[in-house]
Amino acid sequence: MTWALAQQAGSPTRKLVLLARANHAHADGTASWASVGTVAAYAECSPRTVQRETEVLLRSGYLREGDQRLVAHLPAGKRPIVYDLAMSEERRQAWAVGYQGSEGIRAAKAAAGARGGHRSASLRRARQAVDATAPTPEVTGMSPQEPDEAVPAPQAGRGDNVAPPGRGDELTPPEVTHTAPPEVTPVSPKPSCRTALKNPPPPPPASTSGSGPEEEAGGEAGARKAAERLVARLPGQLTGYQRGQVVAAVAARLAAGWSADALGAELAADVGSARSKAAVYLHRLTNLPAEPTGALAEPQAARPEHCGTCDDRTRLRETPDGRPYPCPSCHPAPARRAAGARVEATLASALSA
Repeated sequence: MTWALAQQAGSPTRKLVLLARANHAHADGTASWASVGTVAAYAECSPRTVQRETEVLLRSGYLREGDQRLVAHLPAGKRPIVYDLAMSEERRQAWAVGYQGSEGIRAAKAAAGARGGHRSASLRRARQAVDATAPTPEVTGMSPQEPDEAVPAPQAGRGDNVAPPGRGDELTPPEVTHTAPPEVTPVSPKPSCRTALKNPPPPPPASTSGSGPEEEAGGEAGARKAAERLVARLPGQLTGYQRGQVVAAVAARLAAGWSADALGAELAADVGSARSKAAVYLHRLTNLPAEPTGALAEPQAARPEHCGTCDDRTRLRETPDGRPYPCPSCHPAPARRAAGARVEATLASALSA
């Protein structure tokens, strides 16, 4: 930068262009590859002025094109030219002499479209003159037709085939065969994904039995199926992952004694404006009590007398491997007694085998 400030470039704009190039160069004056737009912003001039002043600086020896491999990482259409600064008067004079001697090479590069070449106006005019004086190839066997020469129309005579009708010749119209169009079977259009989202299929009919999931299938599999049916009736579109989370939480509440109708009413209340209905469902399932109380509890019959075999408080028995199951004799829930009876039947068949 100090060397550029001490130079007499010849004009203020040229001096600013040289200072801009020096600002982006290394300490030894190499690798200055600021774009034309950046230099134009520094000098407050047009990009064309920057190109013209850069050409003068190259001819005077202040600049020289440097190693273009430094910008090889940039896109091909956006690579600026890399310049080196002379940094001394001896080098500036040597570069000026070298630039004058390489003008012919640079013109050849410009004609071939090489990077860094400057296509001069004289070269363009010379190529246009050569193209203008080149002879036009003649095509043998064809003569050019004058634009004013008109093509004579055919004259109708007595023996010509182009004679108009009415002189003994009769024109027979061609026979036209009418072919019935092929039958096209209408194809009903397939519904698009957007239509399917706007008009989802109706949910399966709700169960009107009012009983818990144990009456349809016993154990965890029955609670899982009942939870899937209940989640399918809930409002809102759920992803596969969200549906799996909600189904697992609903199945746990059904197994704890919640009825399907009470649990569905609790989950579907006031969720129309919620952005994520899955988050609302999981929040409500987490904050529900472990067992339903009051009107939300599944209606149960009077507590039967203790059979003396199971636990009096929980009314549960244990399998030989320690897993609890409902007592088939005195459990207060009829569905749970039926499930316990199925467990004992399974144990009896396993022991007999």
